[in-house]
Amino acid sequence: MDLNAVVGIGLVTMVGIAAATDVGHSKIPNVLTITGFVFALMVRGLIGSEALIDGLQGAAIGLVLFVPFFAIGGLGGGDVKLLTATGAFLGWERFLVAILATAFIGAAMAVFAAVRQRALLDTLLRMRDLVVGLAQRVVLSKKVTELPTLDKPGGVRNPYGVAICAGAIIGLLY
Repeated sequence: MDLNAVVGIGLVTMVGIAAATDVGHSKIPNVLTITGFVFALMVRGLIGSEALIDGLQGAAIGLVLFVPFFAIGGLGGGDVKLLTATGAFLGWERFLVAILATAFIGAAMAVFAAVRQRALLDTLLRMRDLVVGLAQRVVLSKKVTELPTLDKPGGVRNPYGVAICAGAIIGLLY
């Protein structure tokens, strides 16, 4: 069997299960993301050292780019782990395509959910407060008593695993 096909099947299986559990339980299980990550690197290692390095680079991009979003409450830990494992499956180049697709799909889902819940203005104001608070803390080195986050009571929640799943499949087909 073609090992690249095994990588693709593993990725689609992982992100499909993650999307379903995120919708059903608002959680992406650690066992799924960690197993997916290890599986991706094992199969890439069997393909060759270049494939393994490509998978490690994709995973590193996922970790470096998305941990800050977790820190501000914009993503859950399961989302970050799923994105990191997705990077391991796709490698850095295809993963960049997946990230862009995920961002657009996730943004569309967020706007749709905010409009549906009649919370678009409140959501936009929270985003403004977040950007201003981060700018004050990082750019101006101003002491901020509480770092603003997107994770507030009454906030619009989305199963971002669905956007990650769609973006990953787009990246795979790229």
